[in-house]
This record gives sequence, structure tokens and C-alpha cells, in this order.
Amino acid sequence: MKAIILDIFQENSGSVCYLSKSTLKEYITSLSIDYNQYDVQREIVGHVYLDNLVHSLLEGKHIPPIVLIDVNEANSKVGDERILTDFKILDGLQRTYRLKYLYDTIQFFLTKNFETDFSEKTRLQLSKEFKNELFEINSNVNILTKLIDYAKLNPKFREDFSHIFERNQWFEIWLHLEPQEEVNKMLILNAGHKAVSNKHQIELLFNYALPTLKKIAGNNDLSIVREKEKNSIRFSKERERSQFHLSHMIMGLISYYEGKIFVSNAELIQKQQSNSDYAQEEVFLNSELLKLYLNALVELDKELINQFPDQGIKWLGREISYVGMFGALGKYRLKHRLDHKKTFEIFSISIIHNTTILNLQGFENERNSQALSKINIGSVNKKAVFEATLEILENGTHSPLNWENYFKGGGRDDN
Repeated sequence: MKAIILDIFQENSGSVCYLSKSTLKEYITSLSIDYNQYDVQREIVGHVYLDNLVHSLLEGKHIPPIVLIDVNEANSKVGDERILTDFKILDGLQRTYRLKYLYDTIQFFLTKNFETDFSEKTRLQLSKEFKNELFEINSNVNILTKLIDYAKLNPKFREDFSHIFERNQWFEIWLHLEPQEEVNKMLILNAGHKAVSNKHQIELLFNYALPTLKKIAGNNDLSIVREKEKNSIRFSKERERSQFHLSHMIMGLISYYEGKIFVSNAELIQKQQSNSDYAQEEVFLNSELLKLYLNALVELDKELINQFPDQGIKWLGREISYVGMFGALGKYRLKHRLDHKKTFEIFSISIIHNTTILNLQGFENERNSQALSKINIGSVNKKAVFEATLEILENGTHSPLNWENYFKGGGRDDN
């Protein structure tokens, strides 16, 4: 992609931003096949205004700057033509996705004869005839009919469509950004847009741990599911053996590190953004701890499903289980000043190889008996799991848990 540098802004950290211009055609035709797979970016989401981006193009309206990261870190000057051979989209994925299918739809449109292929056909006929071709370019009959409607009102539509992507577009091109800076800028740039969920933000903020987790996971026959692939609510209902949600895993690790219950909320996100070194060396870059943690998850999952075929699959599909159990395990470690290896050995003996003690059906019965109007059920569940796990670790309990003891004060609904 060729871009002309218009202005330069340099941050104290050494990061550089080039305000640049290029054409939309230059940008769209330079996109890599996997342009939407950059880990820092969010998933493609529905948005009524973005879905109507075709009108902005046809009416010549301004499209806000798109923010890119240039992998080539060579510096440029104002007025230079910079060539981006490898770039990532930091902000503007949603616009880019729609611009790409609009571009492809217009190219498809221009290969057809307007009078015989489009002009007199109903929407249903268009859908039946071109559904598969449109699907191949991520487009649909809605977009096609908007182009047809424009063509019916504008005799020069072929000329308009042929040049519509020749218009200039502004870009911010960033160099020398550290991975954590990329995430923080992406979240700032998305402020005010359709909200990025807390769980997805947590995943992005701790994204640097993902390569190590995936490497260890590959040796443990487990799969890691991200929020942008399947949100945690849906995951909890559809979870399969050896599947673990990344946001749950992260919150379990943070709870273990802190020795208390942590939740994926705005406070935690702000804490991480203001302190980019938070728990990195001790937790998320500690391959020994990550291996112990993932091994424990795999073994616990296996034992729970064998012991509780119906309820076992659900246990590690919920955040409450991770933050409750591993928060308690972390508190036990800190209290007794244990290293990670010894801590997980105790966890294995006390719980993983003694899963009958968890009495998961009793847990389900008790949590379902709570008066939802009187409590925050999520907080009550986490606290109950935390207290029960800590008691098992401290007292070496062997009898199945009576969950009513840990839901005290939660507000039972006995009607």
C-alpha cells in the first residue's frame, strides 16, 4: 500500500504516528488474506450505521481515519511516499470489513449486464440467482439491491462505481509500539463505539500470555476458546470436554496470584492499563506456573466429568469455578508460604483426586434455591466456591460438601 505522509507525531515513549493519505482502492487491494485475524482486534460485530456504509460512499461522505501498525519500522519524513508491505489494523476493522465487501460487490456488479441481470428482477429472484456468488465475497442481496437502486436513479452509475474507491482516505500509521501499547490504544480508540465486553478486554490486555498458553495446551490435548470466537455465556451452555475459555483461565490465574476473588470488571481493566507490568513475570510469563495450572485444569475436568457426567462438564464452563477455587488455592499458598509446585500438589491430592467431595449436584440444588431478587447470584456463587475450597484445603475434609453451609446469608427461596 502506498501512502503520502502528511504530518508526524512522536510520543515520549518513542512511538511514532504518521498522518497519511492513500486511496481506498490502494488500501483495499493491499489487504492480506487474513487481515481480520490480528489477535489484538475484536470480532466483527453488527452495527446499523456501519452496515449502511455504502451510503457514505455513494454520497461522498467522510469516513473517519483508519489506524494501522506498520511492521516496517524505518522512519519517513513529511511528503515522503511510504510503502506498507505488511501492516495490521489497530482501529477500523469494522469499516475495513464492510469496505472490502462493498468493493468486491461493486466489482461483481460491473461484470454483469445491468438491464438483463438486475434491472427487472425481484429481490427474491436476485437472492436465488446470486446468493452463492455474494456469499463468497461476504456480501448479500441487501448490498446488491442498494447498488441496483442507485443505478436506476443515476445513468452514469458505471462511471461512478468504477471511480468510487479512487477517493482519498486518511490513515494513522503507527511505528515502534510495544504489544501492550497496541492493546491500550485499541481500547482507547474503541471508546464510544459499540462496547468491547469486559471479558474480551481482559483477554486483550493479557494477550501476551496466549502464545505460551497455546504451546502448553498443545501438549495437554486441550483447546482454548476466546471471547470473540464464543462469548462466555454461550460457552457455558455449549462447553465440551477439555475446552477452556480464555477469559475464565485469566481470571482464575489472577485470583490465584492475588489469593482472593477477582472479577472481570472495569476496575481490573483500569488497573492493568495503568500498570502494564502487572503480574507478568510472576504469572503470565511464568511457564512453570502456566504448565501447573493447565495440567490441573485438564486433570480436574477429566475427574469431574467421570464422577459427575451431567454436572461435571458445566463446572469449568463458568468463571465462578475458576475464581472461587483458584482464589482459595492462592490464599492457601500465601498463608502457608508455599511454592507453586507444592501448592498444586496439595490441590491435586485434596480435590482433583477426591472430586466426590465437591458434590456438584448439591451445589446446583443450592444455587438454584437462592432468591435471585435478594442477592447478586454471581458474587454469592463465587464466595461459596471460595469458602468451600479453602475449608477443604485447610481441614483436609473428606465428606461431600454440604453447600448450604457456604450459601448462608445468600437468601434462600424456600417457597
